[in-house]
Amino acid sequence: MSSKVRIDKEQFEIQDVKTQNVVYAQVVKKKPKPGVKPTKPSPFIDDGPPPLLLDETNGNAFPTGSLVKESIFKLVDDGYRKFISSQLKKADDVHQRLATLEQTQSKLSTDFTDFKEQVLKDMQALHIVTEQLQMSVQKSIDQQEKFALSVHDQFTETADHLGGQLMGVLKELQEVSNNHKHMVTSLSLIVSSYVCPTVQSEKQGKKIHVKQ
Repeated sequence: MSSKVRIDKEQFEIQDVKTQNVVYAQVVKKKPKPGVKPTKPSPFIDDGPPPLLLDETNGNAFPTGSLVKESIFKLVDDGYRKFISSQLKKADDVHQRLATLEQTQSKLSTDFTDFKEQVLKDMQALHIVTEQLQMSVQKSIDQQEKFALSVHDQFTETADHLGGQLMGVLKELQEVSNNHKHMVTSLSLIVSSYVCPTVQSEKQGKKIHVKQ
């Protein structure tokens, strides 16, 4: 149930009246100020029942009077404090989140910088190892080529030497064979010219002198 009261503020004023546990507001006529001519009074218009009373033990009625002000101020103050507290809490949460994000971003930036530096170091080390491996492979290839050429030269030299020795042996064998043939021929001549006639003469009881 609501009530609306319109009063002439120049003629009337609201005063708080408290009786035991009941506080209510009443409209009283203002006292004219000395030396000020009062204006024409205008009755206030009441388009509803008088304001409800507020029992301090029952807060269901619409509060009026100073208790209304105190209640309103208290509500406004509590609401304002709660609002400010919630906003400060939200701001603190946002600040903490921002600080956490900044720390995370800083850590990520540091980690990325460290990772990039480590990758560069690894790439440099890999490049050095690759160059060393290429040099080692080329050196091994050169050594193998030198060894192959050396073996080829030694084989050629040995083959030439063995070939020369073989030719010498064959020549010596040829000479021995020729000497053997000559000796056989000589022996054949001796046998045919000396031994055979002597043996024949002895068989006949005659001795034949063979001229040398």
